[in-house]
Amino acid sequence: MRQMAPICHNLYMTSRNALNTPATLRLAMAPRAESLPGDRLMRNISAEAALRATTFLSHKRRLEFLWARVLLAKLLETEPDAAVVETPPRSPRIVGASFGQTSISHTKTWIGAAVSSVPVGIDLEVMQRSRVSEAIFTRLFDKRHWDAAEDHVTDFYCFFGMYESAVKMNVPFCSACDCPYVGHSELSAAAVCFFTDGETLLTVVTEEPVRIEICQYEVSADAQELIVSEAQLFEPIDGPACLRL
Repeated sequence: MRQMAPICHNLYMTSRNALNTPATLRLAMAPRAESLPGDRLMRNISAEAALRATTFLSHKRRLEFLWARVLLAKLLETEPDAAVVETPPRSPRIVGASFGQTSISHTKTWIGAAVSSVPVGIDLEVMQRSRVSEAIFTRLFDKRHWDAAEDHVTDFYCFFGMYESAVKMNVPFCSACDCPYVGHSELSAAAVCFFTDGETLLTVVTEEPVRIEICQYEVSADAQELIVSEAQLFEPIDGPACLRL
């Protein structure tokens, strides 16, 4: 497959607290692989991460863990002094680089990893219409948002992605208001952006607005390389109407 320069979105995240000089967030994604990373890719991750992976009894858990670290290493190729430090149970932190924050997510379709200069949480969810009902929606989120939803399925997964990202950032998510937000108060709400490939929803939440660079990769047949994808499958979407106010 022909290798191309990385295909990236360069977008400003929307926020009611827009800043004049957004920070930058890099996000790498790859389709979920069936096998563990090959030796060449494993050389790019830390001995600490490789050792920790051996403690997982589940092959699925080991696969998700290692591919996420491979993606983090890919994002840091231009940072020669960077080191990824494991901080279980949370995502790793980075030292010696312009990016200190990380976030990781995975589904049955994709694995994603982000590095950022500000606190970040990402979430990947396969949107399944059959799993969304009024009972489930209102058990998790305020009923006013079910009543006002333009698309119950998309809105449910957008709110769920915000909630999951908030957990990763160790901050609250509030839906008991007209405009749900991530953060300790509505006045200091985090910035939120959504992307989808038509099946999977990617939610990106950052403490402040950032310029997002998304690069998508494919895994070589022998699992020894990450190859830049020729197709940019994830495109931005607006999300729930209440967030566009």
